[in-house]
Amino acid sequence: MELTSTLPCIILPGMGQSQLEYHNGDGTAKTVWPLKLDRKAAAKRIRGPYLKTVLTRKDRGFTDAIHDVFYDVLEPIAVLPDGGMKHDIRPVTRAYPLSGFTEGEKRFTYRLAPVRELAKAVGEENIYLFAYNFFADLYESAEQLDDFIQTVKRQRNADQVCLLPVSMGGALFTAYLDAYGAKNDVAKVMFIEAALDGSVLMRDILAMNVDKYNGYSVLEFATTKGASDAMRKLLSLVPWEVRFGVLYRSLDAAFETALGRSPAFWATTPKEDYPALRDARLADGQCAPLREKIDRVMAAQFRLRELIAQRQAAGAEFYAVSGYGKRIMALSASGNVSTDGVLAAYSTSLGAMTAPRGEKLDPSVLTPQSRLSPDGEIDASTGFLKDTTWFFKGQAHNDTAFNDAIQTLVKRCLTDPDFTDVFSDPELPQFTEASDSRKRP
Repeated sequence: MELTSTLPCIILPGMGQSQLEYHNGDGTAKTVWPLKLDRKAAAKRIRGPYLKTVLTRKDRGFTDAIHDVFYDVLEPIAVLPDGGMKHDIRPVTRAYPLSGFTEGEKRFTYRLAPVRELAKAVGEENIYLFAYNFFADLYESAEQLDDFIQTVKRQRNADQVCLLPVSMGGALFTAYLDAYGAKNDVAKVMFIEAALDGSVLMRDILAMNVDKYNGYSVLEFATTKGASDAMRKLLSLVPWEVRFGVLYRSLDAAFETALGRSPAFWATTPKEDYPALRDARLADGQCAPLREKIDRVMAAQFRLRELIAQRQAAGAEFYAVSGYGKRIMALSASGNVSTDGVLAAYSTSLGAMTAPRGEKLDPSVLTPQSRLSPDGEIDASTGFLKDTTWFFKGQAHNDTAFNDAIQTLVKRCLTDPDFTDVFSDPELPQFTEASDSRKRP
């Protein structure tokens, strides 16, 4: 089956990349994601306890105040113990192509996924952005994605589409493939730093394996770097035990509201780590429906290679971009894992063997078929998509749109029938140094 350049392409964004609204019973709605921390109001609430803590060198209600502020910020997107949303939360959907977006919406889209060169090749009328509630059950989102695909096919008079799962979009794609893959609506898939075997970061958060010396980093994870920097300055004047308390109380608030009960967040746990974490955190009988939702997508994660192979046999093609060699963000204590700063390379490459960050693979694990990165850190031959995965050393998770080589890869993989694998063009080798990629301005 030959793909033409007119086939529509749908971006499946990552965590936090869809706008969410809270719908009131009176027909009005307000934005609840991206989170908006009222820094002035928050400062007023914590000022008293903070000053007392600084003066006495003991926690005088400061960590509890931080917990309460964080809880109130997250409450609008709270998830119930059974995995359902507490409030009526809906994604802001755009059932029309990029050509109909505002200039601001276009800029946002071009920053979250490397599709600028693709859009030049196929036209913005063939680029779509799917929005979903990344706190909800991924199978509910997969059903919505199936409906979205049918809409796109009708609009573009196309038999099939291409999908570009980005980050958490990989977990969504896994659920979609499990539930709807047999419909054969997808011709090509281009994974962009996609969570195909969970997230070490999410595992560490759920297991509380966090870097307690970076308590401010929880704000960077959930809100903005500006809020994180402000918290860093505040914490510089309090004792270490108070800094630890800020981190743990902030995570308590996250677990009590959205994070600990979100089916989608749980579904980004690495499959090997999930059973122990589930038994430790979801043993309560109220959580039985939540466990069922997560068990379903985890079963699909275990079968992902089989599911992809089935679609390959039907003519679908799969490609992947994987970053490696960066330390995971400060919130996680797994600093020795080779990542793009957020996701481990073994996840985004669907199983490629990697050495600890900055080290080389032990020669005893190599075979005559091994295909090593120049630094010896990765064996591409061990990944499931060994001939169609490109590795970028030092690539930051959120900066693929600023990498010229990735921009070209996306275009070539999705539009050029002669570009089929890592051997197709010597100017686009399987392994590329970060210094060869254009950095964010």
